[in-house]
Amino acid sequence: MIDVLDILGTSDAASGDWYATLTTDISHFALGVICAGLVWRFPALFKLALVALGAWIGKEVFADLSSAGFTRAAIADTVKDLSLGLAGYVLVWAVIVAVRRRAQ
Repeated sequence: MIDVLDILGTSDAASGDWYATLTTDISHFALGVICAGLVWRFPALFKLALVALGAWIGKEVFADLSSAGFTRAAIADTVKDLSLGLAGYVLVWAVIVAVRRRAQ
């Protein structure tokens, strides 16, 4: 369990492993997609999604950035991670809106 928490609290900014960085980026995008899909399907989960978003931002700021020493690379990595999640969320909502407009 400690190993998992250690991995989750480490920024990939200094990682030279392109595969690990790519899979992490895909998982951040998928978080946004899954969150938007759940909120669309179950609107009552909106508050839970906000709590999860807050926890994720807290994890990025207090675990990833502090473990990397608030370097420019770590800050850029955190911004990229959060942007990928937002992109996944926005993409799903754009598709939902387009489908609804087309159905009318």
